[in-house]
Amino acid sequence: METVTGEKAHRIAATARKYIGSTRFRHRYRPIRQEEAIFGWAIVDVANDGDDSCAAFASHVLAANGLMKRTRSTIGTMVEAMQDKGWYPAEQAAVGAVALWGFRCDVTPDETGYGHSGIVVDTQTDSGLYVSHSSFVRTPVEHSAQLQDGREPAGFFVHDALFAC
Repeated sequence: METVTGEKAHRIAATARKYIGSTRFRHRYRPIRQEEAIFGWAIVDVANDGDDSCAAFASHVLAANGLMKRTRSTIGTMVEAMQDKGWYPAEQAAVGAVALWGFRCDVTPDETGYGHSGIVVDTQTDSGLYVSHSSFVRTPVEHSAQLQDGREPAGFFVHDALFAC
């Protein structure tokens, strides 16, 4: 499962690991159009107290390393922004890559087909190591490819900068 990656990939992995246990991504407040709200807008926690923070975490790590313009709140907007910055789908995990999992069985899938995202931090073990924002503990955690609920990665996105020396 080993893919040779460069310095940028390892900086991304180090950045992801730096946030393990952090509560930084539990809340993301955004104005949302709601007709019943005063003046038609309401300020909403789109991260749902950390239950929906995986895209914010992954995109923040990429933005902190110059491979994305800014943090995104949803997987759909994150993937779109990644593709605009030169990220592309890959069949194999690589250090620094973005891993995407399908949806939990209790969630209705959206058009992206992806329900969770994280960062590949090591490919030396049998299933690899990943850091993603856990909706169970509501902080970033390091884990194997298989999530607590049994899901395996459904896809990966890589950038050429991950493989540069």
